[in-house]
Amino acid sequence: TKKIFIYFDNKSEFSFKYLGKIASYLADKYEIPILILTARDNEILSAESRGPKGFNWVEAFKKIDKHLIQFGGHKRAAGFTCHKNEYENICKKLENIAENEFHKEKIKKKVKVDYKISGENFNSKQIEKIFKLFSPFGEKNSPPKFLIDNIWRNKLEKRKYKNFPEIQANTKLEILLSYYDCIEKPFEILDYKVLE
Repeated sequence: TKKIFIYFDNKSEFSFKYLGKIASYLADKYEIPILILTARDNEILSAESRGPKGFNWVEAFKKIDKHLIQFGGHKRAAGFTCHKNEYENICKKLENIAENEFHKEKIKKKVKVDYKISGENFNSKQIEKIFKLFSPFGEKNSPPKFLIDNIWRNKLEKRKYKNFPEIQANTKLEILLSYYDCIEKPFEILDYKVLE
């Protein structure tokens, strides 16, 4: 099983401002460290990295800093710039580091719920306002988690949610909801349970 994914957008199809969002999406989906690079100009590359628990990007970059122009960030979200001719060296070294140091956390931890709301009081616009009050989110400021109890599936607006439950509309649910940094789908359903 691959322990790291590195992608070089050598045709500059991705805007630099979206690299972090792309890397975040892939890291969440595949639960491995992700590095996305694109060319700033002919000789300089910019990179954004994201990763799950169990891998420290800043420590990894410290080990290869002689190949980088600069780097910064924190353990699960970092970035760097480098000369294009260093790309192959960086890939090999990061693959070795991930192979030796990345171990997926297998134990599921209990989830801390910040707020519990009954389905009849649920209002997605009010929840969105609450999330915006607490943002920006990062390593030391995680988005709050809401437990919405006893809500009909058809009361949720499908377009607003990542991981929307594909089940019948007339189903009652309990859902664990958090914020997802995306304009089209600002919420993420972390988990749900069908209620009898």
